[in-house]
Amino acid sequence: MSAIPVQEMPEKATVLFVDDERFILMSLTSLFRSSYRVLSTTDPKEALEIVRREKVDVIVSDQRMPQMLGAELLRQVRRISPSTMRILLTGYSDMPSVISSINDGEVFRFINKPWSNDEIRTLLASAVQIARNTGNVVPREIEPEDDGQALVQPLSSIDASVLVIDDEGDLLDVCLEAMGDSPRCFVARDLESALRVIDREKVDIIVSDVSVAGQDVSDFVKVLKAMNPAISTIVTSRNLDSSIAINLINEGQIYRYLKRPVQKGVMRLSLMSAARHVDNVRAVPALKQRHIVADINQIHDQILFRRLLTRYWPFCNTEP
Repeated sequence: MSAIPVQEMPEKATVLFVDDERFILMSLTSLFRSSYRVLSTTDPKEALEIVRREKVDVIVSDQRMPQMLGAELLRQVRRISPSTMRILLTGYSDMPSVISSINDGEVFRFINKPWSNDEIRTLLASAVQIARNTGNVVPREIEPEDDGQALVQPLSSIDASVLVIDDEGDLLDVCLEAMGDSPRCFVARDLESALRVIDREKVDIIVSDVSVAGQDVSDFVKVLKAMNPAISTIVTSRNLDSSIAINLINEGQIYRYLKRPVQKGVMRLSLMSAARHVDNVRAVPALKQRHIVADINQIHDQILFRRLLTRYWPFCNTEP
């Protein structure tokens, strides 16, 4: 994981845990109360009130709660307090909520129950440090679906270049429809062609299926994001898979995960949001910290992974 610059912390960071099971809250509180100011609640609505009235650096929410799903809670927290780092406790089985937490809540990490204490300690330390380093520079964005302009504003007017990796054609078609006459849309039919585009062009947004020309794109996405945290990746799939989604958010910080075929309006809104994200990071480079990926542990294509390391990290000693 990339190094995070350390800044002075005059007081303990505030971490909010939300879970409808009290014994889990007691366990988490006991684990972290010596390091952070710990708040906890079994009620997601109370959690929203806490976030409204005081600064919360990190929120960790369970997914399955009777009053409100964790993905919905984190979506609302994102709107109320964009600077709060969002972490979801979840399993692999709840696909719609996993997708929602990526596309609407923009979670920093997923944690699977039961968790490892060492793993969650490391993760919270990273999230807290990032929140303290960037809390004053996170913009309160107006989402495209809220401002009424996304459906009429030409994407060609946005200063972001898009690389579409598609060997079938329908993904490229919907991107071209969404982008209109933008000259900043590059096309690749396979990963080798995509690498050539990236070598010669500055790419801000990547749109790709999880598999292109018979190759899994996961390792490609992970290495590119580790190399450039500012890049936004929109991944599609005809069969959405929660284990793939969780792996891609933790190790690749994908920006959106969409079911294929993608409707023009959905792609347009996704590209608009990704372009705004690019603009924000370009204006405030410190925001890159909020998209630092976890260490790459799950490798799908050893040969491709080693080629990517050689190509982009020539002095890297990482062993897959």
